[in-house]
Amino acid sequence: MIKINAESDVPIYSQLAEQIRNDIRSRNLPTGTLLPPDRVYCEKLNISHMTVKKAIDLLVSEGLLTRKKGVGTFVASPKIRQELFSLAGFTGDNARHGRKIDSRVLRFGVQKAPDKVAARMHLRENANVIVLARLRMVNDEPVALETAYLNHDDPRCAPIMSFDFSKESLYRVLKEVCGITLEYAKETIEVAYGSRESNQHLCSALDTPMFNLERISYDTDGCAVEFVESIYRADRYTFSATLIAP
Repeated sequence: MIKINAESDVPIYSQLAEQIRNDIRSRNLPTGTLLPPDRVYCEKLNISHMTVKKAIDLLVSEGLLTRKKGVGTFVASPKIRQELFSLAGFTGDNARHGRKIDSRVLRFGVQKAPDKVAARMHLRENANVIVLARLRMVNDEPVALETAYLNHDDPRCAPIMSFDFSKESLYRVLKEVCGITLEYAKETIEVAYGSRESNQHLCSALDTPMFNLERISYDTDGCAVEFVESIYRADRYTFSATLIAP
């Protein structure tokens, strides 16, 4: 039972958040539990809606709770952990851990390479690229927006246009159909807040932190095959790496 001490120096929203946090960690609130509506907390604890919202927002930002639009607030499953040591790709990495994976294709076609992409991939002037933008979901929850650019001038990439990438793995097609082996990649990660568009796709609050990833993948000849820009929900995803002493 949640109890609020109005005389405490600890802000009321922090008291509420801490008690819900403890219930989640002790499994009194198991993964998938639907929390009561905010008004229930307001009525039972005699506190304002803004106080309840602030507590819930804090737990959402910590990845302990997740909101489903039009449904309610649920206890979130543990954060998805991705190791930064292989080029398995989104599908391969999550499948290896037995997670359910879905993708929604937002954009798929050929266009002139944006200046940033052309520079990163060292493409010729006015080169075209294949663009594949997808909303990525794990266990029915949207967790990432991913946009991949591939060199349209590379004849090996021609078969890509005939696949349905809502169901297919791009890396599998590159390897098994196009005959392209990805040898290594260079990746950078930054933390930022999402845009209005990314927040809408990812069903996240405006102040939800995001991981912005950029990856350039190279084949065995050292040629850039793919440039990827991804936005991951930092409240649902975590990245780790194993470091080896020199």
